[in-house]
Amino acid sequence: MQPTLAIEQGLDPEAENTLIQNAEELGWQILRVQHVPFTTRFQKADKDGYTTNRPVPDEDLHRPKTWYHGSIQGAKAAQTHTRWTVHAPWENLKCTTYYAKLRHLLQQGIQHTTLHDLKALITEPKFVRPNDCDKVFSGTVIRPDNYDEVYRLITSYDPPLNTQIVVAKYQKIIAEARFLIVNGVATTGSYANTKTTPKTIQTGDYLMGIAYKHLTLNPDYDPEKSWVLDLAQTIDGEWKILEVGASSCAGLYACDTTKFLQALQRTL
Repeated sequence: MQPTLAIEQGLDPEAENTLIQNAEELGWQILRVQHVPFTTRFQKADKDGYTTNRPVPDEDLHRPKTWYHGSIQGAKAAQTHTRWTVHAPWENLKCTTYYAKLRHLLQQGIQHTTLHDLKALITEPKFVRPNDCDKVFSGTVIRPDNYDEVYRLITSYDPPLNTQIVVAKYQKIIAEARFLIVNGVATTGSYANTKTTPKTIQTGDYLMGIAYKHLTLNPDYDPEKSWVLDLAQTIDGEWKILEVGASSCAGLYACDTTKFLQALQRTL
C-alpha cells in the first residue's frame, strides 16, 4: 500500500505545494483537509486548500500509512481522533525536557518562570519563549525599556498568567537553519528567514555536516521518528542548537522534501 499525505494547507502555501508535488511524484496519495478550529473535526479541502464544508469520511480518518502535516491544533486533533501518523511528541519538545538533554544550546543563563512573574527577571535584555512547543506566543527579545509594549504583544491572545516560559540571556544571531531529521539522520536542510539568509535557500554540505555533528554529540535525544532541528549562528560564527520542533507542523522552507519523504516513507 502506498502512503498517504494528509495535508492541511495554508501555513506556507509555496512549501506545501512543493511537498504535495514531491509526494505525488513518489506515488503518495494526497488527502487535503482543513481542521475546524476549536474542535477535533476535519473537513475536506479543495486543491487550493479551501474547505469544502464536507467532513472527512471515517474511512479517510482511519486510513493506514497516512502522515499528517498541518497546524499545531490540527496535529493535536489528529492524534486523538484519527489513525494518521502525527510526529509531534509534545512532552519531548518542551524546553524543560530537551534543555536537560542537549549539549551546545544557544540559550544560556536559563531561568524558568510564568507570565505572571516575568517582569522581575527583566533587568537587562532577555530572550523569552513559551516552555511548550505549541507556542502561545513566538520567542522574542524583551528589555526593561520596552517591557510593557512587548508584554502586551506576547499576551495578545490572552494566554493564562501561569503559562510556563523560559527566560535566557540575549544573544545576537546572524543566521538560522532548519533540518528535517528522520530516524536520527538529517535528511535535508534550509536556511530560515533572516536578513542575510532567506528561507528559499537550501543548506549545503557544510551545514549538513554541522547538523550531523550536533546529532552525533547528542545521541540520547531522538524524540520521534521524524522531527525538526533548528540551529543558529552566533556573531562569532559558531552554530548552536536554537530549538527543536514537530515535523508534522513545522515550516518546511526550502528543504528538499523529496529526500525527506523518501526517508519518512520507511517509517510508516
